[in-house]
Amino acid sequence: MKHMKNVLRAAAVAAALGAAVPATASAATGSIQGTVTAAADGGAVSQYTVDLYGSNRVKISSVCTDGTGKYAFSGLSSGSYYVSYSGDPATCARTGYARTWYANRLNAKNATAVDVVDGADRPNIDAALQTEATISGTVTEAAGNAGLPGVSARVFDTDGDEVSRACTAANGTYRVHRLAPLPCLVQFVADPSCGPVGAYAARYYRTADLAGSETAGGASAVVSDYGQDKGGIDVRLALPGQAQRTLAVTVTGSGFVGGAGGGISCPGTCSATRPQGTVVTLTPTAAPGWTFTGWTGACAGAGACSVTLDGDKAVGATFATTDPGVPGGAAPGGGAGAAGGGTTGGGSTTPPVVVPPTTTTPTPGGSGIAGTKPKCSVAAPSRVKHGRFTVAVRCDRKAKLVVGGTVKLKVGRKTTTVKLATATSTATTKTVTIRLPAKAARALKAKAKLSAALTLRATTGAGTTTVGRKVARIR
Repeated sequence: MKHMKNVLRAAAVAAALGAAVPATASAATGSIQGTVTAAADGGAVSQYTVDLYGSNRVKISSVCTDGTGKYAFSGLSSGSYYVSYSGDPATCARTGYARTWYANRLNAKNATAVDVVDGADRPNIDAALQTEATISGTVTEAAGNAGLPGVSARVFDTDGDEVSRACTAANGTYRVHRLAPLPCLVQFVADPSCGPVGAYAARYYRTADLAGSETAGGASAVVSDYGQDKGGIDVRLALPGQAQRTLAVTVTGSGFVGGAGGGISCPGTCSATRPQGTVVTLTPTAAPGWTFTGWTGACAGAGACSVTLDGDKAVGATFATTDPGVPGGAAPGGGAGAAGGGTTGGGSTTPPVVVPPTTTTPTPGGSGIAGTKPKCSVAAPSRVKHGRFTVAVRCDRKAKLVVGGTVKLKVGRKTTTVKLATATSTATTKTVTIRLPAKAARALKAKAKLSAALTLRATTGAGTTTVGRKVARIR
């Protein structure tokens, strides 16, 4: 009888671990062991969380790596297991790396199973961790545009598995850590565990739409690379039942109207529906050879205009040509303009709008300044530390910045050139972190001389500027 109780107890433990064990199996004595290191320099990663999952991918337990980066799960029954190097700060102190699965897999779906047979030990279940990717942004209240604390920003992979999450700060900002460079969806949920917050409706991030998407199907995928932050992943949350108001914009002549906070980008998107009380700032930009002459409707004056949606609002923007040979409402050199007539975004009989493609649809991060490319510079990089260095770039306006190039390694008389991975950001001034390839990182230990040829591409709606800088030595 006592023997039968022990057998039943062993079977129950095995079931909890997600492993199938015959009723006559011996006591659980198997183990999974390994070492966690940093991919950049091979150094041990201590006090880092490693999770063990059963065959059904339900988590069984977690351990911390020791001072040499080693970990072990012992007392395992026969079966299949999955190991995740998660870096969960709720268990161990060390963070800063992207979550990964054995063997070097980026998500649970593609993880490699570790089989424990007849209580055997499985050593060398190791991982080399890459520097984490992050996603950041701001969550604001739709009605008053104030930052919202107490909101959980949750990142899911495209299979619907949650990867990581973070709470918004007092000003509504957040940053989600421990991410790998995979397409992700970001959901924003009012979460009492993050702090007191109202019953705001959950939303997913959607590009160029601060109102977001109610469902994952309407969300936009977000990707951030190792060692990089994908910023500007913003959303505005509204209370359930909050009244919705519509803003409609019309453009007469050749020009562009952007609407910060309202999703207006006209011509193109000339109307938007937002919660009552939303403040939308409209900014006019004239095409070359044209000038902005003023607003009609809910705006007045000759500059940027802030519209409060306390009801449905309509705004007109008028641009006039500065070329005396072109009639006031027609396109330069084009007579009547677009077929069918009418004003962009409206249904009136005012002269048609023709806006040059190179100036009317700025690329993401573009300034909307017509006709001129951004002026940019790239500074000398910092010293190499932990297999990475930083470089400061600066432009005279907001632009999409892409920094890349090559690194030359010289050991004795031998010189090797290694291509750098590009780093992308959208800003005016930005310090970009560039991770050295493993080959270059290893050369550091051999006291190699390093020099870099860096390039900067800065893109706005007006075009692309390329800047290069030769740096004699960065080590």
